[in-house]
This record gives sequence, structure tokens and C-alpha cells, in this order.
Amino acid sequence: MAPTIKAGERVTIDYGRYAVARPQRWDVVAFEPLWPTNIVVLKRVVALPLETITLTTNGIIVNGAVLSMPAFFSNAAAFPRDKLLSPAAGHVKFPYTVPSNHYFLIGDNWTNSLDSRYYGAVPMSNILGRVMDN
Repeated sequence: MAPTIKAGERVTIDYGRYAVARPQRWDVVAFEPLWPTNIVVLKRVVALPLETITLTTNGIIVNGAVLSMPAFFSNAAAFPRDKLLSPAAGHVKFPYTVPSNHYFLIGDNWTNSLDSRYYGAVPMSNILGRVMDN
């Protein structure tokens, strides 16, 4: 999640947040990976259940509209949008419709992030909580 969250940096996770609400676009969430492991992964929500997402050199397109990056996310502007499309990313084909009760997650370090571009949307049941702003 660098540059937003640096390696070794401590974060606080609100484990009760999604008991009363659903993840929102741009939230940083903690989740259990889809493969067996004993780690918690942090990624940013970019598409919600039943939305159709396409990643292009023009940016992130959800339901036909290019998403505007929020001001607080300006640190990712250092990473060119064309890095959203990794040549090695062949597992998810775009446009991609997020299944019901799933979320499309991307790491802030677009050039080096194993995320939904590779393994698809993450089920809500794997999302543990929201990373709190420090």
C-alpha cells in the first residue's frame, strides 16, 4: 500500500465498522486473502458489488464513467495510470462486473501490487475491517 502505508508502519483496524455499514469506494480495508495464509492484507476499494469496472490508460472506469481520484489519494498520482494495466495481469478480463457481495480492491502501489486485477473481487466475508486514518 506504499506510498500511503509504508512497509513496517503500524495501522489501526476498525473491526466493527462493517458490522453496521458496507465498505465504500476509496476505503482502505483489511482482509484475509483468498488463498490459505496467516496474514492480513490491506488494499483500497475501487469498485462495489454489481459495478462494472474497466482499467485503462485513461484511468479507472466504473459503470462507464472515469473515476476522479479524491484529493486525499493524490500520493498515488506519482504512479502513472498506465501502470494499472500490468502486462502480466491476465487473470481478470475487463470489463469486469463485480459479483454481488464482493469488492474490487487495488493496492496504492500500482506497479507492484497483487490485487483484484489478478485474483478478482474479494467477498465481503473475507473483509475484516476498515483501516483507520492516522
